[in-house]
Amino acid sequence: MSLRLLLAFDKFKGSLTAKEVAQAFSLGIHDIAPDVKIDVVPIADGGDGILETLVEAVGGEYHTAEVHDPLGRPLAARCGAID
Repeated sequence: MSLRLLLAFDKFKGSLTAKEVAQAFSLGIHDIAPDVKIDVVPIADGGDGILETLVEAVGGEYHTAEVHDPLGRPLAARCGAID
C-alpha cells in the first residue's frame, strides 16, 4: 500500500494563498518521496481567502461589480457565483 497524504492549508497571509501553500508543500514532498499520493484541499477560516477557496472548490466563476464604499466612492468588488 502506498502512502497517501491530505494537505489542507489556510493562506499564509500577505505571501501565499491556501492553494499556493499546499502546492509548495506538495512539490517539496514529491522531491523526497515521488510515489506519495497527495490530495490538495485549500481551506479558509471565513476571512481573507474564503471567496477563492469556495469558488475553486466547486468550480464556480468570479464576477466583478461596481459598488460604493461607505463614503460613496466607486469601488470594484469581486464576488463568486456557483451553480
